[in-house]
Amino acid sequence: MTLDNKSAEPDAESPPRRKPRLWVLITPFALIVLALALYGAYWLVARSRLEAGIENRAEGLRQAGYQTSVEGLRIDGFPFRMRVAFKQVRVGAPSGWAAEAPGLKAEAYLHDLGHWVIVAPEGLTVTRPKGGTLAVRGQALRASIAGVNRAPWRITIEGSKLAFTPGPGALPFSFATMDSLTLGLRPAPDGGADGEAGLQITGGKAAPQTVLWRLANDRPVAATLDARVVKPAAFKGKSWAEAVRAWTDGGGQVQLLKAEMQGGVTSLWAKSGTLSVGSDGRVSGSAPLELRQGVQGLTALAGAPLDETAARSAAAVAAARDSGGTASLNLVFQAGVVTLGPVQIGPSPKIY
Repeated sequence: MTLDNKSAEPDAESPPRRKPRLWVLITPFALIVLALALYGAYWLVARSRLEAGIENRAEGLRQAGYQTSVEGLRIDGFPFRMRVAFKQVRVGAPSGWAAEAPGLKAEAYLHDLGHWVIVAPEGLTVTRPKGGTLAVRGQALRASIAGVNRAPWRITIEGSKLAFTPGPGALPFSFATMDSLTLGLRPAPDGGADGEAGLQITGGKAAPQTVLWRLANDRPVAATLDARVVKPAAFKGKSWAEAVRAWTDGGGQVQLLKAEMQGGVTSLWAKSGTLSVGSDGRVSGSAPLELRQGVQGLTALAGAPLDETAARSAAAVAAARDSGGTASLNLVFQAGVVTLGPVQIGPSPKIY
């Protein structure tokens, strides 16, 4: 057997291997470093704009007559979030209302800075013009704000296991505690220009020495409100009063869809009604009410907030219209006063 010597010889015609060029190796890593640098610069620019926006908003409120204090602002959250923390935030309206929140925090994803989640881990303190300070604490107290590119914004405020404590010398608040509280505002689901607002209270407990205590005693209180908000885009202005006036001048109103309240043996509900704000800043409009055990409830309101004569007259009307324990009465807000049926029961609530 013979060997083919030619097969053992190397192929003289095959080209030599070339070493990969250095730029081919470096380019992918350089692109990654460049992308990270650009992303970091984008985050820093967004952070700077957010900080300037917070300061501008606070200054705008001051120019509108509000007392605004922002202390200890800190922004972090790199790389994917914007986390804002305040040591203390306080906003006071010219009307005397004010809110103060220590340790307030807010967070949004960098790619969606129009959607914020805000948390008040230490609760907040509300100052009432006539009632004094009120501390609000709870297991959770948070808010979500989204859809800021159209009116109305999508806003949800939630609280669980809430406790309401008046400050020294302050008047008591209607509620001592609540299991849950939800306030909401959103665009109407039909895609129109209107909005929807809602309120829900569960497991409320009345505070002693209040009107609600006279109605419910230690029984649980629950409430639900659903309403359509007409012309929310017209709500614009440098101050609350200016925005409300612009809204009403533009045809703004609130259309009740459902309103219910249960406290002790007395309950009320409404399935329709239209409310607005008059030129005097007070509520105007009407809503048909159904009152269960209304005589007991109206009698309990004698002295405050109703005077003795108004309470007795309203209770007499409820008794005359009672059918199976339920009385139908119109609640009317007109010319700065409120009437229940034919009885004037007091001044209309003032909005601004």
